[in-house]
Amino acid sequence: MKIYFGILKKEVRFSEAKKYMRSAGIRVIRYYPKLRLVRFETEKKPDEWFLHFFDSMEEERDDFVPL
Repeated sequence: MKIYFGILKKEVRFSEAKKYMRSAGIRVIRYYPKLRLVRFETEKKPDEWFLHFFDSMEEERDDFVPL
């Protein structure tokens, strides 16, 4: 499973996005309301469904190099 971050569009309420995501088998891990950022986990590769809810989205990475 992969973890993603998505920024909700202004017109989308978190409750409706969460309802859809749960019905599609996507697990919502955390929602950051001030940032409108959703962290979620899914086996499916996000394609067009995310365009309805998110302005942008990115896969979580762990390849950061300390300075």
